[in-house]
Amino acid sequence: MDKKVVTFIIDRINFDFETPYELLPGKSIRRANSAEIEKIKEGLQLHFGGIDLRKYECEVIEGKCSYLPHEKWLYWLIESFEETNLDTNRLSHAFLLSKTELRTGIQNFFVKENGH
Repeated sequence: MDKKVVTFIIDRINFDFETPYELLPGKSIRRANSAEIEKIKEGLQLHFGGIDLRKYECEVIEGKCSYLPHEKWLYWLIESFEETNLDTNRLSHAFLLSKTELRTGIQNFFVKENGH
């Protein structure tokens, strides 16, 4: 199939490893590209209303938002080359047991293999 499942990691986190990073065979964490960020923003506004998106785009220094360069924004995705999100749901449950709890949101938006 020419589609992959991408799931947004809703928590603000800055990974200290090089990405994309393979979690499991066929599942990896990576930064969202510009088109995906737009879809994430639309989905967050739709599902969570007035959510402050700056938490993904800036670092708070002395109580003020200092915007990060676009390539350092903290919109992270779990990417899977499967048509189902069943394994992604299992992975989300596994995150509950990890040292750093990660929550996922905005599941089931699809992007073609070539990124468009």
